[in-house]
Amino acid sequence: MADNNSNNPYIILGVAKGVSDRELKASYVNLVKKFDPEKHTERFMVIQAAYDKLKNPTARAKEDLFTFNGPKGDYLFNADEKCVNNQGPTEAELAKARADYRENPTADEPRGLLMRLLCQHAHHHIVRKMIMEAIRDWEEVMEIDPAHIRARHNLHLGCSALAQSYALHGLQEEAIELWEHALKINPDDSDVIHNLAIVCEKAKLAEKAGQYWGETVNRWKAAMAKDRENEYLRQMVVEALQHHGEFLDANPSAAPPKPAPKAPAPAPAPTAAPSSASNPRPSGAGVPQATGNSSTSVRKPDIPRSTPAPVPEAPSTTGLDRFREIARLKPNDFDAQYQLCTKLMESQLYEEALTELNKLTRQHPKNTEVLNMMGWAYLYSGHKDEGFNCWKKSMAIDPKSAETRDQLVRAHLSLGRTFRQKGMFTQSLVHFKQLLTLMPRSVEVHMEIAATYDMKGDVRSAANEYARVLTIDPKHKDARKAMNDLRMKR
Repeated sequence: MADNNSNNPYIILGVAKGVSDRELKASYVNLVKKFDPEKHTERFMVIQAAYDKLKNPTARAKEDLFTFNGPKGDYLFNADEKCVNNQGPTEAELAKARADYRENPTADEPRGLLMRLLCQHAHHHIVRKMIMEAIRDWEEVMEIDPAHIRARHNLHLGCSALAQSYALHGLQEEAIELWEHALKINPDDSDVIHNLAIVCEKAKLAEKAGQYWGETVNRWKAAMAKDRENEYLRQMVVEALQHHGEFLDANPSAAPPKPAPKAPAPAPAPTAAPSSASNPRPSGAGVPQATGNSSTSVRKPDIPRSTPAPVPEAPSTTGLDRFREIARLKPNDFDAQYQLCTKLMESQLYEEALTELNKLTRQHPKNTEVLNMMGWAYLYSGHKDEGFNCWKKSMAIDPKSAETRDQLVRAHLSLGRTFRQKGMFTQSLVHFKQLLTLMPRSVEVHMEIAATYDMKGDVRSAANEYARVLTIDPKHKDARKAMNDLRMKR
């Protein structure tokens, strides 16, 4: 989200966000003609990189997610609301019109004259690119006639244009104030909501940014539901869902309140991210109320400090729901599917995780990371044999995998201890002895077996295991002490 205009593909290509594919290509072709690749190699490479970013829906969505939306449309003026010969009404004319209106505010003539002069004054300021002054004029018109259509439209456009200028120059608080005022005028402007999400995040206003990002996601999802063939919009929803989730993970205070969690079950062993060609690596609300005035050295329009009309709130989406939605939108994308499986495991939804993992194994049958995760899903679902079969398949695919071996060790050790705690010593010993096939000289495993025999009451077998420990490590204090304790029992 760095404000580096030299790397902005829109600025490089000389087009605006929202440009059509046809206009984009035309601009690219003109620039290539102007900067011949052989004579201007470096410049051509910059142009080509910018075009590559914007011609691809996925790359363009990544770029657009953090690009401010410019104001759309033109200022509206009737013929008698435009200044003549670039000369607006004088301050004396305005003062007299204001005085006449105050004397008789219900009369049509002084009321109409003052609004016409204010619109001419605003037009004069717009011609001179003095947007801040024009905003003041339209605010005064709105005070006289809150239903004035052109003043309302122009005020919204002016606030949006000036807010973008402030934001691009790093004046974030001023931009937020103006965009929130624009949102009060038109609560349905999704572009303004998106701009507020970006600028609030830049300003480190986590709670407000989280709310605006949430509303942005909801509005884009609603738009996509009406235009399902729009691949660019689909990618925008995916990028927004991913960023909103990452943002809430990084800023927990920005997330909506959650119900009290249930007592957690034992978490599965962590799974490593895929790391080879056969194991592709996964990639990593309502609208808030307006804030009060903030001090700044920049002269700002006198905007009323009333609270903006809230945008209608859509149902909030939990973190897991976001991953489900992303996976649904990208059914053939390994990263999206793998991340969903990981989140399902973290949420202890093992049966649902198994459904998704089985889909992944059909697409990537030799992916050991998927098989390893599936092993834990089966284990925590109560299907231990199927779980160990997954790890066996994984070992067959990559016999040297330290990760799979570690998963097997963890699983056997966990089950061995669990069975022993329940007094199921025979089952416990089965798992501990399976560990010996993986690590025959492990002091820890032999100690676990010895302790299990001891608890079972098989003193002789326990003594034999402690003796093996001392053969491997003659200085092992716990084994020597246990041997002495066993002699006392005899």
